Amino acid sequence: METLEINSSYRSFFINYVIAALIAVLIILLMQRGIFFLAFRLASALDFAVLILDYALLALLGFMLEEPVIQRIYTRYILTNQEVQEIKGIIRKTKTVIPFSSISDVKMNKGIIGRLLNFGNIEVHSIRGEKIVLKGIHNPEKVFNLITSNIQR
Repeated sequence: METLEINSSYRSFFINYVIAALIAVLIILLMQRGIFFLAFRLASALDFAVLILDYALLALLGFMLEEPVIQRIYTRYILTNQEVQEIKGIIRKTKTVIPFSSISDVKMNKGIIGRLLNFGNIEVHSIRGEKIVLKGIHNPEKVFNLITSNIQR
């Protein structure tokens, strides 16, 4: 096996996209009713509260849409012939390495949505107590089989 780099799948953020769509619908409904406004036309304390709610909804919408991108940039997983690596960070990097020779347990988890959209998590445990969780990866059975076949060598 050559080096294989794995990122979280956008499919694993399906719930984020559903929530973002619901927030967008809520914003549209509020705009149609004249409740949603971003201009500073504050006539009362209620206008100020609505303005804070408007900005909070926009911030939440932005977070739900950007979290998948940030997560994929922040965390990478690498499988080599000898080890499983997890690299976290953008400016300051943290690298966790578990050699295949010291892996004690490998688990795969897929929820209902993960089974429908073919994504899941794989937990790799070492005999030293370290753990790497490959979160939200596409086709986890394939990666699980790669890891377990390299353990048996």
